[in-house]
Amino acid sequence: MAVRNLKDYEVLLMNATLLGFDAVYYSKQYGIIFSKEMFKQYFQYTKHRANNKGMATFLYFLLTSINDELKFGFKSCWFPDTSTIKEFKELCVDEIRVLENKHIVHLPLTLT
Repeated sequence: MAVRNLKDYEVLLMNATLLGFDAVYYSKQYGIIFSKEMFKQYFQYTKHRANNKGMATFLYFLLTSINDELKFGFKSCWFPDTSTIKEFKELCVDEIRVLENKHIVHLPLTLT
């Protein structure tokens, strides 16, 4: 069996799939095309357009998988649009900070 080097974004999507992320369901539900390429822009410079709705859906899935009670917090801003995206981002950043403070995750990113 040949071993191939996986890119960070390929590993991210495969791991999310193992956690229960169903790209087909979310694609039908929200009209978003999910693929491993949608994360390329976040890992390296590419000419691909950002898939902001896809990333928001992905974050929603990950954060609510860790803390089911967040579904109630996101209720006022899910599915994010121009009027709710700021609130959605703030909730995501707040929850990621909580997870970092609990030493559940560590992101080498500056969250603003």
